[in-house]
Amino acid sequence: MKKKPRKYDETKNKLAIENFSGRTLNAVRQDFFITMYMSNVTAVAYWEAQIDVEDTREVKGNKYSYNVNVSHTIGTLKDRFVMVLLEANPRLRRKQVRRIIFLIKEHPVPTRPDQSLPRNPTFRKAMFRHNRKLNC
Repeated sequence: MKKKPRKYDETKNKLAIENFSGRTLNAVRQDFFITMYMSNVTAVAYWEAQIDVEDTREVKGNKYSYNVNVSHTIGTLKDRFVMVLLEANPRLRRKQVRRIIFLIKEHPVPTRPDQSLPRNPTFRKAMFRHNRKLNC
């Protein structure tokens, strides 16, 4: 099976671009554009934190290289980014953005090469897998 690009997987599975909050054309458009906006903000936050992770881990001499956890980045941004946008004071806004980057870089994950295991095919009667089903 051909591997999907990371951004496609992130947009479809982690940000759930096809999960709309309304049925009208305007609601679908708003959900689509806010999801794409969050995808771009996630990419910026990811690379900002990745620079710090690489600098920190380079000194330690770890066995594996470490990357920022994308799922944790999305979760942190979903929880805190709206408050950054609503903050009127620029100094407090910068402080909140620095706090978000700090929280993101605190949970890096190792990149293990050749980590491919054969999968056991299981046939389920359920239509959706419970770990992917969104409860909105």
